[in-house]
Amino acid sequence: MSDLNDFKTLCPFDPTTHGTTVLLMHDFEKVRKYTNHKNGAEKGSTETFTRRIYVHIYFNLSRQNADKMAFEKDLYELKELIENGTPVDELTPAAQDKFNKYFTLKKWGNKKIRQEPNRVPDGPSICQVDT
Repeated sequence: MSDLNDFKTLCPFDPTTHGTTVLLMHDFEKVRKYTNHKNGAEKGSTETFTRRIYVHIYFNLSRQNADKMAFEKDLYELKELIENGTPVDELTPAAQDKFNKYFTLKKWGNKKIRQEPNRVPDGPSICQVDT
């Protein structure tokens, strides 16, 4: 597979998008519904065959940067909500899932709450704050 940052992979219609096509050979299995008297295949027998699959891969660096910035903004807003005293139970289910995935909540006594961000893959480093 060629490098997606190469000039050869540049899309002629959109100069911010790179793309490439990869050819894969994949084995499929098919269970016969009917008997074939010509080749002697019985009903219910499994037939294996190989087909080509073309995988088209596209990459847009500016979209990746915009998506990363939006993701980091969402995580930062979630962090501020928790630091301002919003209980995790009162968040939406999607926000709770995101919080459980990307943060670890530690409590000391009744008032001290500390959030430690988990490592986000290829993602932001959100500082931990004591309140």
